[in-house]
Amino acid sequence: MRKIIRTLTFLFYLVIVLFILPEISLRLLGFHGEENSKTFIRQDKELGWSLVPDADAIDEGFEWRIKYKINKDGFRDKPRLKEKRKGIYRALMLGDSFVEGYGIQQDKRFSELTEAMCNKDLEKVEIINAGVRGYNLAQYYILFQSLYKKYKPDLVVIVPCLGDLDVVTDRMLIDNAAVYYRPFYRLQDEELILRGVPVPEPDKAIFQNDKFETLKKSLRGTAFYSFLRISSDRNIFLKKMLTLIHLKKDVSKNSEYQERLKYLYDSSNDPMLYNKEINRKISKVIIRNILNETKQNNGRLLIFLLSDDLVGTNERFYKELRDDMRFDYYNFAESNDKYRKNSRKYHFRFDLHLNEKGNELVSESLYEFLQKNAL
Repeated sequence: MRKIIRTLTFLFYLVIVLFILPEISLRLLGFHGEENSKTFIRQDKELGWSLVPDADAIDEGFEWRIKYKINKDGFRDKPRLKEKRKGIYRALMLGDSFVEGYGIQQDKRFSELTEAMCNKDLEKVEIINAGVRGYNLAQYYILFQSLYKKYKPDLVVIVPCLGDLDVVTDRMLIDNAAVYYRPFYRLQDEELILRGVPVPEPDKAIFQNDKFETLKKSLRGTAFYSFLRISSDRNIFLKKMLTLIHLKKDVSKNSEYQERLKYLYDSSNDPMLYNKEINRKISKVIIRNILNETKQNNGRLLIFLLSDDLVGTNERFYKELRDDMRFDYYNFAESNDKYRKNSRKYHFRFDLHLNEKGNELVSESLYEFLQKNAL
């Protein structure tokens, strides 16, 4: 009997040390559990995925819990009139999760902060935020073609980040054990050919049922489980192993799934996916088309590079385009002294996205650039 009591006592203290104390510590440090069900994201036959129009939802991550309010156009932005009011200068901002404001309250994003600074004395500027998580330059271009005609902005601001130049692959977003597809472009005689539309439904068949899903659901609201999940995501080898375990066992016998996996998890043998030259040829045509459209309507194009890859190849690419095409260009990471001296301060602790201080710093740089360049 005593042996059983000692064993139970040991297990009790083990649970406290391994689970309860870490959970309490993480909560005190400001972390909490995540909600992985993104009810405000839907499949989109034209764009791959989009935000649900008129949705009210909560987006919960390891370091934040924020309200999402989507307008009728399907963007995390205030309602906008189709017709510009007299005397209003209108900007259309295209980007991914950094522009959408991942982990940031809507009024704390750099688009809203910049708009507020521009309108400090008189309401004269509108910045329409059309950012959607995971989007690349191909999706920016599709959005541009519809939104430019609708809103007739004076300025188009493209905010590129890592991965935005990958415009030839047909899948990207992996959410809730499903693969979301997206449209992509090919070049034919220097003309863009849109492929992959209508975009198919998200693919859940590629994954097998998770035997531990019930346990995961019960733990999902804990900070400790979220911490372990994020830590495993950051380890590329471990993440790949966990993903392979989760795949259907008959994938190796199915040529269709093999083709999809080639893009998702072992793309090194696919010359199209990682051929930077092909990606950049297509990206160059996309940017040229956007620039020509804005020029024809007496507008301007600003490429506001928010982040770059480790060797600065995106920076060189955009600079070459700027010198060749003559559009407005700004590299935030290179030009802002505060950011260069201590960039870590302006990001979340366990996430690469910008925190509130980071959004404030970007808005200051953007506002200053707009003023200096009469934008």
